[in-house]
Amino acid sequence: MTIPDPLPNSDLPAETETIWQFMPLPALLSLLQKKQLFFRRLTELDDPLEGKFFTPIFDSLNRSFQESGLNRGADPWTAERFEASGREHWYVNCWHLNPVPSARMWKQYASDNGVAIRSTVGSLLHAFRVKHRITMNRVHYQSEATSLNAVFPPFHKQPDFDHEKEYRALVMLTNSDASAVKHDGFYVAVDLDALVEGVHLSPDMQPWVAEVISFEVRERLGKVCVPSRHSQEC
Repeated sequence: MTIPDPLPNSDLPAETETIWQFMPLPALLSLLQKKQLFFRRLTELDDPLEGKFFTPIFDSLNRSFQESGLNRGADPWTAERFEASGREHWYVNCWHLNPVPSARMWKQYASDNGVAIRSTVGSLLHAFRVKHRITMNRVHYQSEATSLNAVFPPFHKQPDFDHEKEYRALVMLTNSDASAVKHDGFYVAVDLDALVEGVHLSPDMQPWVAEVISFEVRERLGKVCVPSRHSQEC
C-alpha cells in the first residue's frame, strides 16, 4: 500500500507569482556551491504536527483497514502505520508566497546575517534537474478535515501558521533512496540561473558580511548587489 498523492502541481498559483526562501548564511553558501536545494524530512520540521492526519481521517482509515481486512495478517496496516510511513518518506522544500519580503519571516528564518532568495512559482517549477517526481502546492491552513480527498497531509498546517503563506515542493522517497539521505534530508539539483531572480540581504546584516556575500553571488551567479529601502538586493 502507498500513501495517496495528488496530481502534480494541482494547486499552483500563477507562474508569475513571487516566492521567497529565507535562510541563514551557511544555507546560501551550500546552495551556491552545490547548486542543489535541500529537502528536509517532514518529521524534522519545527511543527510537531507536520503530516499528521486529522482525527476523523485517522478514524476513517482504521475503519477502512478493518473492513478490508488489511489490519490483520503478517503485514497489518493501521492508521498509525499509514501516517508514520508518509511522514518518514515525505521531504519538503519550503517557500514564502508573497509579492514582497515579510518582516516576520526575516525575523523567524533569516535574522542578522541571513538572506532571502527571490524566485517565482514558474522559475522554481522549471529549475529542477532531477528524475524524482516533484509535487508543488500552496499549504492550506485548517484545523479540521474528514477525508484525505479534502486535504493532503504534507500540504496542510494549523491556522496558527498561516502567516507563513507557505508554498512547498514535495518529494516522496522510497526505501531504495535511503543512501541519498543526509542530515535528515537530501539534495535536489537545480539550475540556479533559472531559479534565482534575486538575493536579498537581511536589513540587519553587517556591512562586511554584505561585501563577502555580494562577492560570492557576483562570482557564482553574475548578479550585482544594489541597495534597496529595507534591504539590499543582489
